Amino acid sequence: MGVRKLLIAFLLLSLLAGTAVVAADLQVGDVLPGLSLPDQHGEVMDLGPGTQQVLFAADKVASDLLNDFLQQQPDDFLDRHGAVYVADISSMPAIITRLFALPKMRERPYRIMLAESAEVVSFLPRQPHAVTAIRLRNERVASIDYLSTGAELADSL
Repeated sequence: MGVRKLLIAFLLLSLLAGTAVVAADLQVGDVLPGLSLPDQHGEVMDLGPGTQQVLFAADKVASDLLNDFLQQQPDDFLDRHGAVYVADISSMPAIITRLFALPKMRERPYRIMLAESAEVVSFLPRQPHAVTAIRLRNERVASIDYLSTGAELADSL
């Protein structure tokens, strides 16, 4: 009974201190939660039933790696592979996003789902400087890989 009271007290203090309890990362076997985000053109994109793979870039290094890889591929590469590119741009200052990043992204022939709030994609697993590749089967996570080279990206797709 004493441990239970301590746990409750800890949770209450955490909430009062403004610390949220974070949900666990997505795991193999989980159903992928619904996600709707704007792309670089301001159009809403949804992860739908046809999505077979989610490529998630949580930082600039991962984003640069994925963009460099995709620029060497045909324009319809993501669509042909049932893949969706999700980028967490929440750490980018708004003025940099607006003046520099978005205009550059709009030149790309593929769509990028943009998470302007880290909380929206907090359930997606990540490793520093790596693209998270989440393979889906019937909307369930079949595998999660962390890719840090162009060769690994090519093998994954």
